[in-house]
Amino acid sequence: MATRNNKADQAYLTLSQFAFQTGAHGRKIRDASDPFHAHFLTLDPEGQKAMRAEWIDGHLQGQGYSADDAAWIASAKRTERAHEDQQAYDRSRRDFAYHVERKERDAAKGGKANKTEQFELPAEIAALAQALVSAVREYDLDDAGLKAMAAQAVAAAFAAK
Repeated sequence: MATRNNKADQAYLTLSQFAFQTGAHGRKIRDASDPFHAHFLTLDPEGQKAMRAEWIDGHLQGQGYSADDAAWIASAKRTERAHEDQQAYDRSRRDFAYHVERKERDAAKGGKANKTEQFELPAEIAALAQALVSAVREYDLDDAGLKAMAAQAVAAAFAAK
């Protein structure tokens, strides 16, 4: 399905092209949020709460709310917000969870979020992991390609023992 403005000088944009660009930008934004996620993991609960509040305020402003309106929406109770304002607030919370918080879901535990344990990787494994990340970004692999590359890397690592 293509959409076109009636002006002759404007190009067609198919739904597939628009979806591709949206996905590509979303992936790049997710990659760009890595430092914020890493910082979030280092914070205590109060620091995480402050980071979440800062995100929600900025995200609401990015959705077109004034600074005063964004502050009010963020501080208001759900029952005090208009439906449209609640939807904007929920979008902000979901985007924070996706980009910064990144809670992993474990279906075996009823879909509840699990905290990833922090541990020190041996240098050679950390280097391999970084090489895999670089290769995935360079070659823009789909899920099947990513799984194949990871399987090859793990097999090669164990074969070298």
